[in-house]
Amino acid sequence: QLLKDGQIEALVISHEHFDHFWGIGSTLRHCPNITLYIPEGFHPKGLAFIREQGHTGPLVVIPPQQPLLLFSGLAVVNFPMHTLLRVDGENVLYAHIRDRGMAMMTGCGHGGVLNLLDYARRAFQGGDRIHALYGGLHIAPLEDWDESRDRIVESLSQYGIAKLACNHCTGRRAVEKMLETGLPVLRGTARNGSQSALFVGNGDVVELT
Repeated sequence: QLLKDGQIEALVISHEHFDHFWGIGSTLRHCPNITLYIPEGFHPKGLAFIREQGHTGPLVVIPPQQPLLLFSGLAVVNFPMHTLLRVDGENVLYAHIRDRGMAMMTGCGHGGVLNLLDYARRAFQGGDRIHALYGGLHIAPLEDWDESRDRIVESLSQYGIAKLACNHCTGRRAVEKMLETGLPVLRGTARNGSQSALFVGNGDVVELT
């Protein structure tokens, strides 16, 4: 309904893996002229898919490692990376929440969740305080657990995060470990095709503040 009413101004596509943007057609049916932000590195097939889904609005390409301020307090950064299926580059959103700190939103987090959090500390005023972390954290998406994953979860507990919500590519075991560690994980509802209530998925609502 928000799309139909024109209350959503733009859509940020994190990266070209289809499990993260193949549902764009349902968005464009309601608002075909919405502004889309994509990372530099999209392949011709990905661009063609967007057009085939009926997009008629502006398409903004984000160059790597150059933060783009969308509006005061919200920036998008394209992190260069090369991963499976010829995917190059991934957009990450950073928001500054007044009196609370930074909120980081990832699609899949291929660049490494700790690296992305440390980038906020280096690059943004107020980035030394991480309030919230949302999205795919790519800790153990294939459920292949080892000591290095334990260290990542242990390190997350040192950032003082107040809210944490994960999507499917974080890995179930990773979320279970976070809960065991005492991290403030927000659960989903596992409705509308979501894999597990450990993840925030389709139809779930997460507030930044």
